Amino acid sequence: MKRRLSLTLLLVLLVSLLISVAPTASALPCTFTNKTVADGLGDNLVRGLFVSGSDVYAGTQGGLSISTDSGATFTNKTVADGLGNNIVLGVHVAGTTVYASTLAGLSISTDSGATFTNKTVADGLGNNLVQNTWSVGTNVYVATDGGLGVSTDSGATFTNKTVADGLGSNVVRGVYAQGSNVYAGTTSGLAISTDSGATFTNKTVADGLGDNQVYAIRVVGTTVYAATGNGLSISTDSGATFTNRTVADGLGSNSMEEGIFVSGANVYAGTGNGISISTDSAASFTNMTTANGLGDNTAWSGVYAVGSTVYVATNGGVSIATNCPASSSSSSASSGAVPQVISVDLDLEAAELPASSSSSAILGSWYQLPASADVVGVGENAGKTFLGVATREDFPVAIAQRQVDNGWGAYEIYDADGLLASVFIPAGKSLHLTAVPRLHAIWSQ
Repeated sequence: MKRRLSLTLLLVLLVSLLISVAPTASALPCTFTNKTVADGLGDNLVRGLFVSGSDVYAGTQGGLSISTDSGATFTNKTVADGLGNNIVLGVHVAGTTVYASTLAGLSISTDSGATFTNKTVADGLGNNLVQNTWSVGTNVYVATDGGLGVSTDSGATFTNKTVADGLGSNVVRGVYAQGSNVYAGTTSGLAISTDSGATFTNKTVADGLGDNQVYAIRVVGTTVYAATGNGLSISTDSGATFTNRTVADGLGSNSMEEGIFVSGANVYAGTGNGISISTDSAASFTNMTTANGLGDNTAWSGVYAVGSTVYVATNGGVSIATNCPASSSSSSASSGAVPQVISVDLDLEAAELPASSSSSAILGSWYQLPASADVVGVGENAGKTFLGVATREDFPVAIAQRQVDNGWGAYEIYDADGLLASVFIPAGKSLHLTAVPRLHAIWSQ
């Protein structure tokens, strides 16, 4: 049964209190199911992980494995599809562009992983051994064994940054970028740039890091999380000083190689002895192991959370749990406060949509948009196809139509400064509820 709604399309997030108390760190319900080569993975040893809506990308010892059904099944990509090497150490996705960090270069796909073009030292990289990659608009940052490759043309060419530019070491293990701030984890500290990677200042154990070996970084506002060889180091002053978390705080192991993810007050740390999860902004952790269904206790290579679903890259496959605590929007959950519940209302002008499309969700979780077939245009939109929603009403219809026609996911447009300007989300895809967005319906022409 459908009902008619009017007014401009907007997503209204009404914050209310949930009656039940948020789960505590000592009572996490996570139970994992493990995916292996039997489910299409190129190899059971998974080195990197990235999730975008229902699309899951797993970098393995035998190729880049891609799932379009939330990790139920995978299709594997190899050198035959353009990868530089079948050993994929990391993966990053921005819209339809996929960056696969391999032992023989950075492999870039602009068609959601169907085909790849490989970049090497010939294109300006410091070394062909690529550990990790991150992008902000047309800026691409590549962690290699010979420096940090910086591209301002979407990965066409690179300029290599080294210790001469302030890096602690030329061996860069991890990289993360937020606006013009770039964080490079090296074998001799965490190098921080505030000018899009032009120059760096290096932080070490003298600044509170647990170890000078920094493998992965995540940043939320002024809080910096650095996975090191001796614990999870956290800064609340943009990386000026750090406090270290260890097994004494519940981590499964002090060895953390590349696996860290942050969503609201939830912090997920992949370690050499399980996946450690905090629901109180890393004040304390509960550790998950093979006893909870992980494919292997070595879970340091990649972790990603989407609402109550957690994906973990292990040495024995991709482990997926769908019953973990959904992230809350702030650290208030740790003090006994309840998580924020969102009333999600979709108002479409000149359209009908299912009554079921109005529902509730927890702030920080993912909300699935109605499918195109479930939204019927009336009036001026009669006969048109509902393509999805965008954060700006002037989002190019041609781009939205292309995304839908090719079965691709969300598409991001950045301004000249590398800042996110607008986003299109196809019908039926999921929206991450992190703030109060104003969304506009995009219809076919």
